[in-house]
Amino acid sequence: MKSFFTILFLGILGCGSHAQKVSDKGLSSINVQTVGAPLEFLASDWTEGREMGTRGEYMAADYIASLFKLYNIKPLGDIAVKKISREDQMMGKKAKSYRSYFQNFDLLTGPRESEKELHIIINTDYSTIV
Repeated sequence: MKSFFTILFLGILGCGSHAQKVSDKGLSSINVQTVGAPLEFLASDWTEGREMGTRGEYMAADYIASLFKLYNIKPLGDIAVKKISREDQMMGKKAKSYRSYFQNFDLLTGPRESEKELHIIINTDYSTIV
């Protein structure tokens, strides 16, 4: 989750690079509103905790991708294919591929157990240590 907010913060920082010096415009764009507003939405009840595979997680991811588009950050995720209509397919048009802001990966999960225990045995008899 920490890397999630780091990426968002870096995306916000990259928003300024036109007429002024990059450092001046970038530093002047960092304020409570530009950093706080996106984080306030992402931490709100609308994103439902952002647990993996939930509607809130997908909403938060789409929101961050839209911010990246707004700040003209180049997408470097997986290659996706834009779907075309059946009519366009029949006319010989081909689907176009593009880079996405998302990267797919496999996630292994297992059953949740309600109680887990951790036992720590401390050996205070140092004479047995070789």
